[in-house]
Amino acid sequence: MYQELKQKIKDLEAEYLLFPLEEVQEVERLFNVHYMLYSIEDITLLRKHRRALKKIKRAEKQLKKNYAWDKKMEEAPQRLTTLNEMVKQSTKLFCMDLEFCEQSRILTEVGVSLFNPQSKKLEVYHFVVLEEYDRRNGRHVPDHKDDFKYGKSQILPLELVEVAVLALVQGSDYLVGHAFANDKAFLSQCGYFENTKVLDTQKYAPYALLKNQQMSLANVVRETMEEEPEFLHNGGNDAYYTMKSLLKMAEVA
Repeated sequence: MYQELKQKIKDLEAEYLLFPLEEVQEVERLFNVHYMLYSIEDITLLRKHRRALKKIKRAEKQLKKNYAWDKKMEEAPQRLTTLNEMVKQSTKLFCMDLEFCEQSRILTEVGVSLFNPQSKKLEVYHFVVLEEYDRRNGRHVPDHKDDFKYGKSQILPLELVEVAVLALVQGSDYLVGHAFANDKAFLSQCGYFENTKVLDTQKYAPYALLKNQQMSLANVVRETMEEEPEFLHNGGNDAYYTMKSLLKMAEVA
C-alpha cells in the first residue's frame, strides 16, 4: 500500500506536468488577481488546476499517515513490553472516569478503580454528586447513573467526592484513563498536583489491537476483554472497564 501510494503521487504529478505551460502561467497570474475580476473562463481554469493539486495533496497526506502508522507498528512490541514492565513494577494504579450532564456539562458522577499489581486486587468506587442527582442524560448518551455493577454507589456532596478522590489517588504510580486529558483537570480541582505519568488506553489501543483508528472505550473493551460491556456511561463501570482493558493490553490480567 505504501509503495502504491508513492506511485500514485508520481502519476498525479506527471499528469499535472502535462498541463500546457501557458495554462500554468495563467493560473499563477490569476492567483495575484482579485477574484472579482475573474471571467467565467478564468474560474473554469482555476477549478481544473485546483482539482488536480488537491488530488496530489490528498495522496501525500495519506502517504504521511501510512508512514506514521508503519512507524507506530514497528514500535508496538517495545511499547507493550514497556507497558507490561511499568504495570508490574508499580504498587498502585489509579483510574478515574467522569460523567457529565449532557446538556450543561455539569459533573454528575465520578468513577474510580484502583489496582495493586502485587496482590492483583482491583477495587472500584462510584460516587454520585448529591447536588446533581436529579440531572439525567438519555438524549445523546444513556442514563446509567443507577446501574453500578461492582458495588454500591455513594451519593455525596461534591466537596466530599473531591475529598474521597484525593484520598484514593494518593500514592499512585500511574494514572489510568481513556482519553484521560479530559478528566485530569478534576484531580487538580481536588487538590492533587503531583506530576504522575498517565497510561491512556486510547493511546495504547492502536499498539495492542493493531488498528489505525481512534477507538471508543466500548470498542477497546470488546477487543481486549472479548465481551460486550454493560451499562457504559456509569462512571464506576467505565473506570472498571478502562482499568481492565489496560491490564489486558499490558498482559497483566
